[in-house]
Amino acid sequence: MANAVPTPQGFGHPLGASTANATRSWRNVLSDYVQISKPRILVLLLVVAWAAMFVAEEGLPAGGPFAAVTAAGAFSVAASGAFNNVVERRRDAQMDRTAHRAVAAGRIGVPAALVYGFVMAALSFASLAILGLWWAAALTLGAIAYYSVVYTVILKPTTPQNIVIGGFAGSFPALIGWAAATGGLALPAAWPALVLAALVFLWTPPHFWSLALLYQDDYAAAGYPMMPNVRGEVSTRRQILVYAVLTVACSFALLPFGAAGWVYAAIAALLGYVLLWRSWLLLRQPDKPRYRAFFFFTIQYLGVLLIGLMMDRILVSFVPNLALPW
Repeated sequence: MANAVPTPQGFGHPLGASTANATRSWRNVLSDYVQISKPRILVLLLVVAWAAMFVAEEGLPAGGPFAAVTAAGAFSVAASGAFNNVVERRRDAQMDRTAHRAVAAGRIGVPAALVYGFVMAALSFASLAILGLWWAAALTLGAIAYYSVVYTVILKPTTPQNIVIGGFAGSFPALIGWAAATGGLALPAAWPALVLAALVFLWTPPHFWSLALLYQDDYAAAGYPMMPNVRGEVSTRRQILVYAVLTVACSFALLPFGAAGWVYAAIAALLGYVLLWRSWLLLRQPDKPRYRAFFFFTIQYLGVLLIGLMMDRILVSFVPNLALPW
């Protein structure tokens, strides 16, 4: 484990890179910028935004807003990732799992990462504003600020509830997608968007706490007050089960609003059963392989559920009998 915190590099170079880094190939530099952009997070967040658009449009969304949301999502995740890498660089250097990250390891300097982050944030806003999607553009900047400041700076280093409160950051794409498709978040029409946002909010603790269980020694070394380190493994696994129950219940809350039909209901029931079963096994038979498997399953759960919702909306638009009777 890397115990020493590396001295931040790059403040003397106009682009924030160290002298040694100046000779690196463009492929390696590009790879580092892709890494701090957190592309693995991007796909799932885009699926959340797309699902909201499909529900709002009751089928395929318009091409312009769909493309704008996709571009803005990519840019905003890149901005959030860059700011996160800057803020957490010293703690990242103390964790085996994150010590290789480009800013923590000094391959990208702090000034360069900050410039990159602000450029990506500006592009995310512009991608939506150019089409006059001002609500969606404002929410996108709000999402970047919430993740980078409220979660990364304030919550994560100070409270074991960091994931619970910070989970709202992942809820923004549902609101952004709906606002891009409809022009706003006026109630009662926007209730399905709020349900989707709540679904992601409730899904987040089981997802990230399984990772915290797997890497609790790393988090302890970096001084993060993650739930397993503060409340213990048993308490964390119990809370994972509770939030799994709430997540499954929330997944069915779309049905009374007419925002989903029989196809989605069947998929939600099957996936919900598996999520609850695996959460129960996590409580009764804990071990690191199961923590890892559960973490990856939660990604599959949310992704397949929302893809199923989009399929449902397309199918109902062609086959009205697939809609629920109310």
